[in-house]
Amino acid sequence: MGPAERLAQEMTREIGAKTREFYEFVLPPIDMYVRDDSLIVAADMPGFEKKDVSVTLRGRMLRIQACKERDAWLDIKEDEGGHGGNKGEIICAQRPSFVDKRVRLPAAAAFRPRRGAGDDGAPAEGEDKEEDKRQAPTAKYEKGILTIVIPVRKRKGLEIPVK
Repeated sequence: MGPAERLAQEMTREIGAKTREFYEFVLPPIDMYVRDDSLIVAADMPGFEKKDVSVTLRGRMLRIQACKERDAWLDIKEDEGGHGGNKGEIICAQRPSFVDKRVRLPAAAAFRPRRGAGDDGAPAEGEDKEEDKRQAPTAKYEKGILTIVIPVRKRKGLEIPVK
């Protein structure tokens, strides 16, 4: 292999590494929409497993984290084909192995657990009965898509007279 080919391979490797770092910063792509009384957040996260994914909601800040081991095929191993013991080379590796995405949600979607509620989920004294009916957010990871359902409060509008 000549110097030009080595330089081309090194450049390809470096571009792949920088591209992966960029995608780890901007991924996953997220869609948000409201259906009925819930905000639905859908995030494409192919290649991860359910055990790799963590979701946290604090007030209006939703945080999605995922981390996985590098795929086995990316490991550089001894050549088993009897080609002189040469090691394999990664030409390009762009798929992210780490995600840390933070999304600010609309104010109506902010979820705060009931204060003072017992472990049995009974409402604390003086709590708003409407707040009791709200369900906790849920998250489901299936076929590479993380779907988070967050209850939203419906606020009554205020009619403002025009003079």
